Amino acid sequence: MESLSILVIAITGFLYVNLSLITRYKFKRSTDWSAYLYVVGWGIIFFFVAWLITLLLSSFGCLRLIYDWLSSRINFSGAVMATSNLEEKKNLLKFIFVCVLSISLASLMGYANRAYYNSNRSKDKKLKALSKIISNNPLESLALEAHLGTNPVLVTLSSNKVYVGVLNSLPGLEEGRLEYLSLFPLLSGYRDTNSLEVNFTTNYYDHYQKLLDDGNNSSSNTAYFNVTFAISEISIISLFDMDTYDRFQNAKNKIKLIL
Repeated sequence: MESLSILVIAITGFLYVNLSLITRYKFKRSTDWSAYLYVVGWGIIFFFVAWLITLLLSSFGCLRLIYDWLSSRINFSGAVMATSNLEEKKNLLKFIFVCVLSISLASLMGYANRAYYNSNRSKDKKLKALSKIISNNPLESLALEAHLGTNPVLVTLSSNKVYVGVLNSLPGLEEGRLEYLSLFPLLSGYRDTNSLEVNFTTNYYDHYQKLLDDGNNSSSNTAYFNVTFAISEISIISLFDMDTYDRFQNAKNKIKLIL
């Protein structure tokens, strides 16, 4: 029975951490023993709660009613019970009830958590909850902050290609690994190999304005400009403010004139 308890605890924990959006992120980022202990920890919690509920129901005689109702449909003595001892039958029934209740609670709470955070009313709460979890990852924290506030970011790739744009999605973040970024570009260019100075060569505002002037303002048209790249290709990422950039450029030009 001890081996079966461990198996049920592992199944219970695994179900919950994978069904719940918030715990799934932590689980996917865990490795080896930390992942196992995380699953077992949640399994123990649900198993303990199920055991308390079972004791409570037993004290009120509810388990007896459940047993009588099931006995009228299932031959427990022949199908489940291998013993004729009344006390052993009670303990076995309690154990079976705890196992079923533990797995059911984990599944129910996991689905409820996912439904809550996937609802339109709670999408912001889901992202804010994720932001707390990923607070120890600077890149993911910055990406999520920019996505939540629709703030432009400046991204420099390993090829020295530079993009300024708004992050329109963070694919894979909820699954535990942010492997790609999808960006709606506003500016693009390159970073000088020697000075590392950013030089913009394309202003997408002009293209978007032309689309608006032509009456092509649907999201399907602008979607053609979306850029997706792997996290592994990113050398530098930072928030970007056009006004601040212009002030720095003006100050730099003044210094050049003085020199």
